[in-house]
Amino acid sequence: MDEGALRGLCRRPAVKARAGQLEAAIEWIRAREPAEREMVVARPVNGQGDTLLHFACRNAHAVELVTALLQLTTDVAVAAAVNRRNKVGHTALHEAALSGAADLVPLLLSCGADVNRTKQADWTALHLAASRAENLATLLALLAAPGRRVDLQNRDGWTPLHVACQQGDAQMVSALLSADPTQVGVMSTTGSSPVMTAALHGHQATVQLLLAHGASPTHENSSGWNVYASAVAGGHHALLAFLRTADPEQFRAVVQGYRNALGQSLLHMAAHIGDGDVFFATTPADALATLILLLSENQTVEALGARDKYGATPLHLAAKAGHAAHARTLLKYGADPEARDHRENTPLILAERFQHAETARILRAVASPLQSKDTVN
Repeated sequence: MDEGALRGLCRRPAVKARAGQLEAAIEWIRAREPAEREMVVARPVNGQGDTLLHFACRNAHAVELVTALLQLTTDVAVAAAVNRRNKVGHTALHEAALSGAADLVPLLLSCGADVNRTKQADWTALHLAASRAENLATLLALLAAPGRRVDLQNRDGWTPLHVACQQGDAQMVSALLSADPTQVGVMSTTGSSPVMTAALHGHQATVQLLLAHGASPTHENSSGWNVYASAVAGGHHALLAFLRTADPEQFRAVVQGYRNALGQSLLHMAAHIGDGDVFFATTPADALATLILLLSENQTVEALGARDKYGATPLHLAAKAGHAAHARTLLKYGADPEARDHRENTPLILAERFQHAETARILRAVASPLQSKDTVN
């Protein structure tokens, strides 16, 4: 049979499968000759390299239907079909993991699916299951698989535990820690730990669980971020309050002594939450509350006037980001509106340059006549 004839043969069941009519597709295939059946079941049916099995698992069809589909061909062809990758590297098991089809996992594994096979960017089925909180049952089914590995890292160095910490389901995190407690200390390619990932996204219960399992709150990644900096970057006021209560002395020491790779203190980071690379803020109110909490621990002249590697103070960063409430708060606590960075910019100059009218108005009200003249020039 030539290529055109094969495509024509596969088209009808593929259309039915895409429409969610897998049972009708199976009945159509069952009426074909044995040789044709095998070709239709195992062969990609679209330009993305999907087989009918990919469609069945992606749409989380019933076990009985997927079993019937697999029974239309030989054992050898089934083993090949369950591990066939589409153009993004997904096997049927990847599709089942992503769609939350927990009941399909044992079936695919019994047919020879490789639980550790990776897709593009080196994600395993466990990574995919961990990416969605509603897929807990699927994750547990994969963890029960013989030979499954929870330590495999994707291209960014993330384990399934990192992925689970990003979306924040404490039950998933607990299951992965039970499978291998040492995963709590595995770092990504940038040196980020799972607990830092959880803190960045504000998942307090997950952070608490990981700390109880020995995660370090002071470990720093390649950008100099630790758990505290991650919580500040996200504007997660409630999480910071929890960290302060958990260890007041360590919290105070970090607030007063921390500097990231850019020379920024936690006050610097809080001053420009939502600007540039620091983009995980929840709400403006949380962002402002985060700044105020840090000021309650460190409101000295030295802290307010601290310079990063570019000579910027926290007030410079608030002005550049256009955070009027942050600028007003820093001024209230004693920040110097006349301070200049390494390029001779005052906070007012930055607010004007980046066209933040409200922030500029606040800073102009406290500016010296000379500084006001600078901004006009």
